[in-house]
Amino acid sequence: MNFPIVACSGYNDGNIVFVSKSDQASDYHLNYLGTDQTLTYSIMMSNVKGYPSNMTFTGLCSYDNTHSSILMIFENLENRLHQPENNTVDVSFSKLQISGNNPFFSTNESIRLPETKIISAVNMAGTNATSSIAFISRQSKEIALNLLRTPLSLTKLATLTEPGVLAADVESNSVYVLQATAISEYQLTHQVYSTFAVSSHLTQSSESSARVLSVDQTRQILFYEPSTGYLNIYSHQPSLSSYRPLQPNPDRPTLSSASVQPTIASDASIPTRSVTPSAMTLSKLQHAKRDDPPSAWAVRRMQMQDDEAKDREGQRVLSVVAVPGTALEWMAVVDQEGEFSVWNDTLAQPTPTGFPERVSSADRLSGGAIAGIVLGSLAFAALLAGLWLCRRKRRRQTLLPSGDIEEKLRSITDPVQPAAGLTTRRVQPSFGEQDPRSSEITCRSDGRPDIRPLSYVEGRIDFAHLSDEEMLELEPERSGPMMLFSGAYKSLPDEPVSYDRQEECATRTFMTEDGRYCSVHYFASSRTEALIRAVYAVTAIQGPSEHVMKSERVILLNSPTPRYGYQSIWITSPTIPARSLQTLFFDTLWSPLDQPGRDNRVWSTLSVIKAVKAVHEHGFVHLAIDTHSFYYDPSTSNWILGRFMNVQRQGTALTRQRLPQTRFTPPELLTDSQGLHEVTAETDMWSLGCVIYAIATNGLFLFENCADLQNLMTDRNTAERYLKRTVDENVKDEPFRVLLGGMLVLSPKDRKSVQFALDYWKKMYQLDSS
Repeated sequence: MNFPIVACSGYNDGNIVFVSKSDQASDYHLNYLGTDQTLTYSIMMSNVKGYPSNMTFTGLCSYDNTHSSILMIFENLENRLHQPENNTVDVSFSKLQISGNNPFFSTNESIRLPETKIISAVNMAGTNATSSIAFISRQSKEIALNLLRTPLSLTKLATLTEPGVLAADVESNSVYVLQATAISEYQLTHQVYSTFAVSSHLTQSSESSARVLSVDQTRQILFYEPSTGYLNIYSHQPSLSSYRPLQPNPDRPTLSSASVQPTIASDASIPTRSVTPSAMTLSKLQHAKRDDPPSAWAVRRMQMQDDEAKDREGQRVLSVVAVPGTALEWMAVVDQEGEFSVWNDTLAQPTPTGFPERVSSADRLSGGAIAGIVLGSLAFAALLAGLWLCRRKRRRQTLLPSGDIEEKLRSITDPVQPAAGLTTRRVQPSFGEQDPRSSEITCRSDGRPDIRPLSYVEGRIDFAHLSDEEMLELEPERSGPMMLFSGAYKSLPDEPVSYDRQEECATRTFMTEDGRYCSVHYFASSRTEALIRAVYAVTAIQGPSEHVMKSERVILLNSPTPRYGYQSIWITSPTIPARSLQTLFFDTLWSPLDQPGRDNRVWSTLSVIKAVKAVHEHGFVHLAIDTHSFYYDPSTSNWILGRFMNVQRQGTALTRQRLPQTRFTPPELLTDSQGLHEVTAETDMWSLGCVIYAIATNGLFLFENCADLQNLMTDRNTAERYLKRTVDENVKDEPFRVLLGGMLVLSPKDRKSVQFALDYWKKMYQLDSS
């Protein structure tokens, strides 16, 4: 007997809403089924208002209870019909809004995906007009988890080892990936993830998404498999999970030939590039550490009906719907002799199989022992309360009075002056190995260090003394909008926090009162020295140059923030990861850079050369130049150099261990010597050459990681032959080959200067003389 299939389902205003198909030859229908067994509404999907024209529904959809809508995936197969050799598919993510008996399609986001199949997708819409969609894609041999933000910003979050099903917890902005051997949570706001290894026997089903319920601080993820009759329930307590940063490794390609890339719909063919991940990269992905403690997760597998019940009286459970509320409750959509009906979990009790139960040692304690524990706990709590009150009273005597955070920040708009009774001196920042703060920190009578003299950088660094409550409000990971300096800077709603492993900072995007974007960077106390050095360098360079990031102000806090330990905040011109050279030039098929009649490679090369020239002519060395360090400025159409946390004065002697080691690191910094190395402008020229090579080849890299160059350096002649052969084979334009020939030289003293590179490039392409 053939049973209908349910593509997705959800609970809305007393009805079960689901998308069904009677058989392979029929069309999909949208149905409302009341809990009183009444089919209150049914409509053919193609008759719904706003149904995407010239598109075909793929059968993939997911219900979003938070916004009473269904995310549906459509494909335009017209390209395949007219061009059979072209496997590129136009995919449309459409939102079907549930509005009584008048459903309608409200939004439609289209992207072009080369040789790609969507496996699962869920809506991650925020509380404002912006939205995002998480989806799993299969392209060639790669399976990836991706995030599509509007307008048309697509990010590959992770490479998966096997197919999976997604579940969205919109409230926490988290997406769960359910697989046969693991379940993972990706927190999109904090850009972290956790993975728990579990054998759930999950199989592919007619439904392509799961449901999430929040019950008593525990998230319950439900997924039903009609083919087996089993309901999988994953219980997760996020507070017990350990998380790792979700960010690309700078030593590893961020894209492969299987990458999913967004585009604007166009009839013109768009070239693609190919970067193959190394065997080491694939091995790391396949053997990723499962890092969640077992107590954070529990997995249940419940049999909704046995094999005999599937055919008894022509009855079958088609889908299980999670019911929002304070308890774990679900309903089932049942087909019985061609009629839809509802099962409630209180009416039909399924048989649980494999329920893991936590065993508590309290079960084996006597009543007296338990009473003793309770009394002891109460006494200990009273003692802690007394100590806390004493400490709070003392803090109120020694700290500034607490108040609204904006008032506190407004009070530090002027450079902080030394307090009365303290003798301080202004010093020129040192760029050597010695800590420049060591001779300037004095202490008050209560032992609290006075670090106000750090405002010596021309008033660019302010000192803020805030209460614990206000410090907590400064955490970048806090939900909701954040305002600084009486609203002079306001964070964007639902803007995710990005984490830069190389800079060791967290960054959020803010909007100024006059409508400009800016970036707010958060640093731990261990990065204070590097931050002061970066602020000093950027401040010295930014005046005459349009090619480096600009510093607006720096706030040094009296102590680290209580949750994540940030102690300094740097507000700069926008350095948004989505605008980096790596993202716009290589990671997308379409970007604002694409303008008719302009060779992006030529003007981009000129722009990055000018940026490095601005650093060198002021006596600094950047030391962290790569494709992630340049950001596009739409107001000037220039590439802006950022990420200055490794900047040094030219001629500074450093140990090699203090510098980042990536595929862009010059060979002289990759030797095994433990001694000091004098950094010069030529150090940057190698890294700049690696960036220009990537520009010239549309995204190829000279080395997959720094280890490749280290291995080559064991034989200098072999390394030189490799460099020449690689450039000659992959760089087609003679001006690029000549330019790179002067920069990618193993000996620093033989490399051409940035002024030579600028003069040569202007001459070859007859560019402006500025």
